[in-house]
Amino acid sequence: MNAVSTLSITKTFGRICAVDHVSIEVPQGEIYGLLGMNGAGKTTMLNMLSTLAKPSQGDAFVGGASVRREPAAVRRNMAIVFENGSPPRPKWTVREYLTFCQEVRGQHLNADILRDLTLYNVLNRRTGVLSGGQKKRVELARALMSDTSVVLLDEPTKELDLKTKRVVWNVLRAEARNGRTLILSSHDVLEMKELCTSISVMREGEISASLSAEEIQAMDHRALESALVRSM
Repeated sequence: MNAVSTLSITKTFGRICAVDHVSIEVPQGEIYGLLGMNGAGKTTMLNMLSTLAKPSQGDAFVGGASVRREPAAVRRNMAIVFENGSPPRPKWTVREYLTFCQEVRGQHLNADILRDLTLYNVLNRRTGVLSGGQKKRVELARALMSDTSVVLLDEPTKELDLKTKRVVWNVLRAEARNGRTLILSSHDVLEMKELCTSISVMREGEISASLSAEEIQAMDHRALESALVRSM
């Protein structure tokens, strides 16, 4: 069974069709990339998969649970990092925020994640005074510490410098090796090449092209970028 799949999923806003009858299959342990220009439908796809938006037609399944009929089961099995997300309690410390999120799920802080995302030095800082990159790493820790089998990542390394990006990439690769499924929306072609086991390009709400792991690795960065841009 696929970790995530969609069946002709569609989302309309009045006369605008943001996602148009998209069907995908994402096996367990895969890092699946969604690439496309702004407005192509990537974030709407993630919002439907996470139950934040209800499909107008079709359905999606996470761990076999339907986003339309079993949204609570989907949410229990999924975590999400939003593109512009930041910890919602600016006066809480990082430790207080992450501890609260873990206690809600009946779990404890994961020392390995804190270490791997280099967060020990900010645990006692208030989240409201963190830099944009630090806030992003805190949100990544919050999602990755969960016991969910699927994590949605909308521009997960936005605002991170190249060195920190590579730290995060290593963490995400390790999560996939341990069987977690990641769906990654990004504009960064290098990030896609480094991480993804398959890539789909969205254009005007549809999947305009798909590349397998073999096809991705067979191209250098420039060739991959050219191929993806042609499909956008």
